[in-house]
Amino acid sequence: MVVEKRRKKLNKTKTEKTAQELASELISLLGEKEAKTAVESGKEGELIIKFTSEDPEFLIGYRGKTLESLQILLKLMVFSKLGEWRPLLVDVNDYREKQKEQIVDLAQKAAVEVEASQRPSYLPPMSAYERRLIHLNLADHSSVTSASEGEGEERRVVVKPRE
Repeated sequence: MVVEKRRKKLNKTKTEKTAQELASELISLLGEKEAKTAVESGKEGELIIKFTSEDPEFLIGYRGKTLESLQILLKLMVFSKLGEWRPLLVDVNDYREKQKEQIVDLAQKAAVEVEASQRPSYLPPMSAYERRLIHLNLADHSSVTSASEGEGEERRVVVKPRE
């Protein structure tokens, strides 16, 4: 049992090291030579790759589109190198944390509005990550519920009174 735990810790360290190398290589190829890269483990084996950059806008892009693309690319690179899928989250200068705070605030405001009016509130189109944050935040709410509607780029969350 001790050997198994040690093996898991060794694999975790190897996985983090591989992700760090791939992330550093990718960021260097993008021309961000000054950007710093750190990798840590999150919940349930999730890899969190954090970049610190003097020019975060370049890595984040409009409404986080470049950041989403970096995440997909790094997820594929890690899979290619390790041969196993790992949940992976990419963050630049704590953009995800700030984004999460804004999304949680939006969810709470929508819940208050729906409670008061008893009418559904249609939030703007969002990424899957943002929609998930809304759903998680409202999951235990006593008087409202949330659902995703629409397709592709137009997919959005609707906050409704609970029946």
